[in-house]
Amino acid sequence: MTHSTNGSKKRFLRRLSVYIIVALVLLIPAILFYIYWEKLIISRVLKAVKLIREPESEAMKNWKNPPTIITRAYRLYNYTTDVDEIKQNAWAMLHVQETRPYVYDIKVKKENIKWINNDQNLEYSVQRLFQRHKNFDETLLTEDGTFVNILRAIFRAQYGRSQDSGTFETFVGKDVSRDVFYKKLGIEELEGFTSELFEKMKDSMMGPNTDKYGFVYRYNGSRAYNFTIRVDNENKGRVLKYASEYVPFKINPTTYDFPVYDGLTFLPLLQTKKTLNMFQPDICRPIQIKFNKIVHMYNMDLHEFVIRFIDLTQCHNNSESCDELESIDISKCVSSSMPEDTIYLSKPHFYGHNSSKFNIHGFAPEKEKHDSMLYFEPYTGTPVKAHHRIQMNVNPYIDTYKQNRDGEWERKTKGKSVKRMLPLLWMDQEVTLYTEVLQKLQHIHRMVNILKIVRIVAVLLAITILVMVIVLMEVIARKKQNHSRYKPK
Repeated sequence: MTHSTNGSKKRFLRRLSVYIIVALVLLIPAILFYIYWEKLIISRVLKAVKLIREPESEAMKNWKNPPTIITRAYRLYNYTTDVDEIKQNAWAMLHVQETRPYVYDIKVKKENIKWINNDQNLEYSVQRLFQRHKNFDETLLTEDGTFVNILRAIFRAQYGRSQDSGTFETFVGKDVSRDVFYKKLGIEELEGFTSELFEKMKDSMMGPNTDKYGFVYRYNGSRAYNFTIRVDNENKGRVLKYASEYVPFKINPTTYDFPVYDGLTFLPLLQTKKTLNMFQPDICRPIQIKFNKIVHMYNMDLHEFVIRFIDLTQCHNNSESCDELESIDISKCVSSSMPEDTIYLSKPHFYGHNSSKFNIHGFAPEKEKHDSMLYFEPYTGTPVKAHHRIQMNVNPYIDTYKQNRDGEWERKTKGKSVKRMLPLLWMDQEVTLYTEVLQKLQHIHRMVNILKIVRIVAVLLAITILVMVIVLMEVIARKKQNHSRYKPK
């Protein structure tokens, strides 16, 4: 009896050893695959998007000429109030109406590319080409409106609040309009105009495109933004140096206490990023984009980010906990000689803030129309779709006047001028990814979704096979045991 029991124990231990070996062979690969499947995807993605010194590599070609379609719609604010009212009362109620959109295609290219620091960094300049969109409304070419006189606002800001000296009027002369508003073709505001006041400021302008003044003309075709960035995947696009030809503004590695990215180089693995700080050369400062939610679009799970205006003087780390501002001062980025508190950036229609305090009728802020949303594919960091919406405002001195007996307007010689925020225009920049690149990203996400299912199936299959092996071997062992027990002696 003892001999039989010992034999049974030995047979069970042998079977148990087999079970353990089978379990290890089946479960370990399945569990490892379940845990590390995403790293397989990530390693392939990082290899594909790494910037290397091979001009014909797909990553370098996409970096040099981004595979995106960019359109920018400009909407000017047309002041429909009798503007003579503001001459008598600087805080008079104003009525504004948006113009129809002036839509332009923007092509962004990187030029003067140079590898430095043992191929760890890249130097380059940015070229932007503006061209009227193929469906540009030609009737806008002859459409005029009453707009804020931006050049007057820029010049007047340099003379301070007091009117007593009249130095501004002395400088511009009697024949030059000193009105806050003027009547002008909308297209000229964008594509350029000249005036007597412009001729007085022309010689002080920096950078290219100085024959006219216009919001599109000034930056069209220029290569005035110069970056030095890191290229390693963990810090891809991080700005080390920046310089502009328009204003004497520069960045070095110690300018900010937080990492700043160029916004033109796609940073991979956004799954771990709650906020990113994208440098905007047009305003000479970084803009914070904050993760909002995951959105299913184009058969992919994309990460939605929203734009926030942060006060860098008060919140040095630019974290997600920083309070958002109504507007940010960009005066020094428009002109180095311009006093601060002159040009401001905000969300269109002052979305998210109280617009009624400006005593301007015509604002109707809506999230879908006036907030900014950017949708990134998280593995590669590629922007799949984006609406970047910003509004430019001027905070000019408004001098008050009175009419003399001849009906002419004369500046009041006593008192001080009033500063008042007036919107100039707002821009809606839409970014859309090329179809062929979108299809490649969709393929990655199909593989991700397949692997999500496969990893579960692999574990379940391993467990099922292990259970079947154990049951089968136990059944066979039981039969053998019964057979030997009832075998005739």
